[in-house]
Amino acid sequence: MLIRMVLGTLRSDRGVLVVLGALLLLVALLACTGAALMARLAGAGDSLLDRAEAPHLVQMHAGEVDEAEIARFAEDRPSVTAHRIASLLGLEGSQVELDGQSLADDVQQVSLVVPGPERDQLLDLADRPLAEVAPGTVHLPVYYRLEHGAEVGSRLVVTAADGFRRELVVAGFVRDSTMNTALAGSKRLAVHPDDLAGIAARTGTWEQLISFWVEDPSRDLAALRTDYQQAGLPSAGPMVDRSAFALFTVLAEGIVASIVLLGAVLVLAVALLCLRLALRTSLERDRRELAVMSLIGIPARDQGRPRLIVHGALALAAAAVGLLGARLLEPRLSAGLTAYVGGSGGPGLVIAPAAAAAALVVIVVLTVQGVQRRERRTGALESLRGQGGAGTSTRSGAGRRLRPSLHGLPLPVGPALGLLALLRRGGGGVLLSGVFAVCTVLVLLPGSFASSLSSPEFSSQLGVGGAQVRLDLQHAGPDDASRFAEAREALAADPRIAAHTARTTTRHLVTGADGAQIALPIASGEHDDPPGRYAEGGGPRAADEIALSLLALDETGAAVGDELVVGTAAGERRLRIVGAYQDLTYGGLTAEAQLPSEGEEILWYVLGATLAPGQDAAAVAADLARTLPGVRVSEAAQYRAQLLGPLEERMAAVSGLAVLASLALAVLVAAMLARLWIAAETAPLAIRRALGTSPSALRTPYLARMLLPLGLGLLLGTAITLTAGQGLVNLLLEGMFGGIERLFSGTSRIALDLDPLTMGLALPLAAAVLASTLLACRGIRTADVRSLPAE
Repeated sequence: MLIRMVLGTLRSDRGVLVVLGALLLLVALLACTGAALMARLAGAGDSLLDRAEAPHLVQMHAGEVDEAEIARFAEDRPSVTAHRIASLLGLEGSQVELDGQSLADDVQQVSLVVPGPERDQLLDLADRPLAEVAPGTVHLPVYYRLEHGAEVGSRLVVTAADGFRRELVVAGFVRDSTMNTALAGSKRLAVHPDDLAGIAARTGTWEQLISFWVEDPSRDLAALRTDYQQAGLPSAGPMVDRSAFALFTVLAEGIVASIVLLGAVLVLAVALLCLRLALRTSLERDRRELAVMSLIGIPARDQGRPRLIVHGALALAAAAVGLLGARLLEPRLSAGLTAYVGGSGGPGLVIAPAAAAAALVVIVVLTVQGVQRRERRTGALESLRGQGGAGTSTRSGAGRRLRPSLHGLPLPVGPALGLLALLRRGGGGVLLSGVFAVCTVLVLLPGSFASSLSSPEFSSQLGVGGAQVRLDLQHAGPDDASRFAEAREALAADPRIAAHTARTTTRHLVTGADGAQIALPIASGEHDDPPGRYAEGGGPRAADEIALSLLALDETGAAVGDELVVGTAAGERRLRIVGAYQDLTYGGLTAEAQLPSEGEEILWYVLGATLAPGQDAAAVAADLARTLPGVRVSEAAQYRAQLLGPLEERMAAVSGLAVLASLALAVLVAAMLARLWIAAETAPLAIRRALGTSPSALRTPYLARMLLPLGLGLLLGTAITLTAGQGLVNLLLEGMFGGIERLFSGTSRIALDLDPLTMGLALPLAAAVLASTLLACRGIRTADVRSLPAE
């Protein structure tokens, strides 16, 4: 008996079950893939940092340091468990060639280093610490293998202005826990001590990496930052903590995993709505048969068991196939993370997707049970009399008077019938609008974020700047001030440059709202205001004004309009906060003001050039690099591409996956609802067919019923993307920039860019919906007089 009932359910609902199975398969694939990505991502950055014994706080300093002074500072602080000073030889990109290709245009700062025996270790691709390097060889960061195509046996050549040339053979690749991915901006190349000494004698500038390890980073880092600044220790360079190292490692993959999981949740919501609708339609169709079964004594749980078995088996099959698909898809999406941090995830790579698959089966079974339980409330006699059930509704006379009639609508008959059907059966129209809104969000959210990454506005929001040519000069001594002045004069005298800005960054102690002092690098000078640069207010124009990064604003506990106490060489100054801006550079803790640099500790100089119309930015950058030795010159577009390129690639991949998922979702739901509509209206269709109505006229109302929710869904989905979707992206970035404690703090306010190409993806979505509806309407041809009710 049970087997016969199961087979009957399969026969009667086979079309809808195929669509539901495809929807559940899509949910399972996205959920299992997203769970596996999250499992691999969870702790990936921290895992690499732990394996390499990475420092908790690093101060970069251009020049020499007093090691005894640093040692005394560390010994006087019980929270500091260890410290280390590592010497790096900084080289200009124009002095380095990799396989005959100059690195002059590479934005990465190249430094040569001898690997240390312990702590802050460089790991080879087998996760073993690199203890020593053979003479005449070099071990490159894995970045150069992924982005430049370097291989073991490639040649790295270091040159100098006096004709010096040293060739090194690439003997392997390393993972650097502190300078790993493209976002880090600096790279350490491991060489033998003899090679380092030989190169240092002819070229390069010495930098020091002053590293500290503490007992409890969450408790001790902030105080250590401030103590270091107050002690007046060497700090001619950025100070970065461990959270920034982890951020650089997992930023791209974290966004990918989060969007995949978001897509899984949205598709699951749609699948459950469709499951409920299909079940209620099926129960309504079989209402009288179920009532008879109740009257002859068959228990209600036995009546519902066939549907429970069918849908449970369907969910189980979808979960199994989704698990298998996730094992094939996840390695492709996480290839970048695996290359940079090595294998990670452990048992979680199996447990997390399996748990997601099991949760899907449980949710489907509970949904089926819930729908059937609610439908059992209608008594058997009421069902036989045609009362109650899913399709019954009662309307007041006023409601009937407000409903428009066919002749009262200024539309052709076909579209008018479709609109009336939507008004009569509002649930289907609401469901369709929601589904198409979800599809629109799936298309627009990843696509708009991917297009935003490549826009100059996004780069300016992240602190890269809005100029077309960027010049960077690290301050290492008194000669750098004259080189900075020389660079300003060169920009002012170049007729190809329409305007330029120059900024000097100095380090200051800032007193927060709670009285705690925070060390901030403050850039003073001319501040350009590219579109979208400031999330709130504007840039500082007067001597008593300051603008803070969003993270610094949150750290100080201040708000735009408040006053901030800033320590300077001339004493404390009260500056009014006039703006807040997004920033990713130097850990996100930066500020802008109009402070004098005399007597202050200078960290670095930055210049930006805006070109006259028609000028080639690459040619101008190349000319400036030749005339300004020691100054790092880069084309802004290339600078953005190299820093954000890997993230753009990940987002482009997930955007393509989201487009395919949204198209599949729209097609499946449109086909399922069209079949349900046709099955529920077999008798009216048969009457119209018997009266001679053509198949095309019979299909027109269904196309209208599909197009109207489609248009509403596109508008609703676009609005959701620009509001809730944009807020969700910023919430995700807040967690990545500052951890869980930064959530809902407003430290990320990135505006998404909806470009015309992304909006144009709505056209194939509409075409796919229409095509699936037409295919589903082929069943109308079978509607004939035999379908009329025998009453």
